[in-house]
Amino acid sequence: MFKRYSSREPVNHAVPISELVGRAFRSAALIPFLIIALLFAIGVPLAAVDDQAKQGEDFAIVIQGVISDRTDLFLGKAESVARLIGSGSDEVTTEERIDQLVKLDPAIDSALMTDVLGSLLVSVGDEVEKDVDVHAEAVSSVRETRSRYVSSPEFDEHLGEQAIVMAVPVLTPTEDLVGMLQIHVNTQWILAAVKRTNATLEVNTFVTDGEGNVVVHEEAWRVLAGQRLESVESGLVSGLEGQRIIAGVVDVPEWGGEMRVVTTWPLSVVYVNVLLGMLPVLIILV
Repeated sequence: MFKRYSSREPVNHAVPISELVGRAFRSAALIPFLIIALLFAIGVPLAAVDDQAKQGEDFAIVIQGVISDRTDLFLGKAESVARLIGSGSDEVTTEERIDQLVKLDPAIDSALMTDVLGSLLVSVGDEVEKDVDVHAEAVSSVRETRSRYVSSPEFDEHLGEQAIVMAVPVLTPTEDLVGMLQIHVNTQWILAAVKRTNATLEVNTFVTDGEGNVVVHEEAWRVLAGQRLESVESGLVSGLEGQRIIAGVVDVPEWGGEMRVVTTWPLSVVYVNVLLGMLPVLIILV
């Protein structure tokens, strides 16, 4: 006799234990990936941005050192000449001494001396045949402080390029202030340092003033176009074209906080570095 099965009797849909175990292992294997994805989306990029910014600061310090050393060198030469002028020696004229200063370094395009009130006394260099602009802020600063002055890089219409004004007091042996000595220094030496750093370290480094305006860049049109960073602080910032970038920023102390060296990377670098760092873990899990 054949046994009749009622449609109401339960049908056995039991899943083999081996398949259940397999499913469990497959689900468990996904957990590390989910955790990594969560960390990647929230915490890891934030920490990686800070690390990348600090690395940018380390790279920027390379150029900071070049700028600091050369700035101190220029000012030291100017002070030596100013002391000789202040001593009142008749053996060499003031114009001859200033001419010697200009010839000391090809980065020095011109030099001039003013009296205490800022009236031009002597001018030597590329601007001699042109109308010379005495840097009023340099005169005022040196007159008040009797110490060094350094301007932010500014476009010099006479030279047709970015230039920096450095000034020192001219003092007599009795410390009486009799004038100021100004030198106009081009920025080609800074640009050369930027290019070397970018090529060697494969980064994008440039220089801004204290307000974020680009003053030295491999792509000169960015300077002429007046491009600027909205923020001159290390971290995640808006780039020159509005894109999100990671920046490492350092000040140049000799410039009184008026110059920043900025090293940047695109934000994608963080994600690439995080993935590369996690690759050994992923390989082990798989």
